[in-house]
Amino acid sequence: MKFRIVKSSDIWLLYEWANDEVTRNMSFNTSKISKEDHEKWFVEKMADDTVHLYIAEDGMTEEPLGFLRVDQNGVISFLIDKKLRGKGLGSKILIEFIQFVEGNSVKLGSNQLKALIKTRNRPSVVTFEKAGFELKGIFQHEGEECVEYKYSINLNHEQELGRDL
Repeated sequence: MKFRIVKSSDIWLLYEWANDEVTRNMSFNTSKISKEDHEKWFVEKMADDTVHLYIAEDGMTEEPLGFLRVDQNGVISFLIDKKLRGKGLGSKILIEFIQFVEGNSVKLGSNQLKALIKTRNRPSVVTFEKAGFELKGIFQHEGEECVEYKYSINLNHEQELGRDL
């Protein structure tokens, strides 16, 4: 597995993934995303140096497996291509992403990754637990019970990678 920074050519792949029915249902905003709104979001995120966007790829075939976004506060958003769900790949992606960040001293704006998940999203809860994230609390968001998980990043040295690997 490998991780690469999102490229402008990924815009419609991310649009497709974001509008998947399960993804929308488990997101805090459950509404379908319009092409116009996605394009605006994508352009803004690509231009924002405090947001880190990665595609997880198969190391051999370079097939896109999933998407990870980490904001300036360390909040991680994560999704897997729907055809790959249910195979235990989620925790593997998260574990390898953490190893990638720690091994390359990638500065994400925070030394902690935080996941905010609807409690009814059991697959994500299990994925983050298997990846070593610790439960830090339960909270309500727009009438929905949610959990917060955290993981402390261990950076071995102070080298900072730019947005272009």
